[in-house]
Amino acid sequence: MDWNQNKESQGPDLNRGQRICSPPHSPSATLATLFFSENLIFNACGIEVVFAGVDAGTKSYKIVWFESPDKLRFEELPTENVKKSPELFVKKLEDLNADVYAGLSGYGLPIKHFSEITEFEIKLMTLTFEKKESVGLRKLVNLISKSELNFYTIPAVIHLNTVPAYRKFFRIDMGTYDKLCTALSIVYDYGMKNMVVVDAGYGYTAFMAIENGCIVDGFGGTSFLPTYRSSGCIDAEVAYLLGKFEKDLIKTGLRNFFEEDVAFKAYIENVLKGVNAIKVSIKDIDNIIVSGRFAKKIGDATNYKIYEKNKFASAFGAAIVACAISKKIRKIRELTERAGVFSAQGTVLDYLPDKVREIVIKKLLKNRKF
Repeated sequence: MDWNQNKESQGPDLNRGQRICSPPHSPSATLATLFFSENLIFNACGIEVVFAGVDAGTKSYKIVWFESPDKLRFEELPTENVKKSPELFVKKLEDLNADVYAGLSGYGLPIKHFSEITEFEIKLMTLTFEKKESVGLRKLVNLISKSELNFYTIPAVIHLNTVPAYRKFFRIDMGTYDKLCTALSIVYDYGMKNMVVVDAGYGYTAFMAIENGCIVDGFGGTSFLPTYRSSGCIDAEVAYLLGKFEKDLIKTGLRNFFEEDVAFKAYIENVLKGVNAIKVSIKDIDNIIVSGRFAKKIGDATNYKIYEKNKFASAFGAAIVACAISKKIRKIRELTERAGVFSAQGTVLDYLPDKVREIVIKKLLKNRKF
């Protein structure tokens, strides 16, 4: 489908996994070199360079790919189908023949080629002790890491050095990689402004504070008030009394406890609370922008602006990161560097108290094989 829409890293090597072409009058294949022509980029064979981003959502997987960011292509597939046939999804990605891919990073990981991801890093991206997978990410990461796809991870909000350390204390989910990508997409379209971004996805709702194009704070989908399909954060006393609970519990939202009208009223009220809470972290707000599956309902119930690309914002943001990795479009590279994506570092566990972090790491390492 076509959508026509008007520690510091030096950047990975685009030649890794690059498409092979045979220039005219050359008997052998060579790695393509790149050159510019107006808004498009071509390799030595005259083939447009393609950048692709993937959003692994609770309800669906979304892919956005482009040669130029003003001419996007988009495809969506049910998450259940991807979980059942991950090999077919990888084949679909291969058929895109993109030069650089990015996404599929769960709770986030500083930019790294999939072929270099360790077993422990996969666990940090998925954060589960259970065999049952939510969106089928582990199998996909393993398959892609063994493929020829030039695929890279994307950090989450907690990895960014644009977020003060004191705001990260005892936190993991300040906005997963896909929420960060939504913010990047909005910054690309709205510029270096002060904004609150609400990513109201099918499963989880996150809030991010953006100052001059940089994310400076975030409430992730599992770390704030209950939303329509998620528990949000859980009262510490409840967590203590439970002692141990399955991760599916966080998928218990307002809709599971109240009638539809009451559940949605409570959801909107909590969205308003989230926006007003995150606003404390920035000054002189220019916009409050909402994206995701619930964007229209939230926009209709509030005066928040509905993002024009709300149906595929995260996947577009991931494609922006893929493009930035290549360093081939200056505006995108500079925007992404300014946002702290390439200086992101550490792990999602870094800001837990030592005792808690040690327990979590021990549990993650306990069963080394998936």
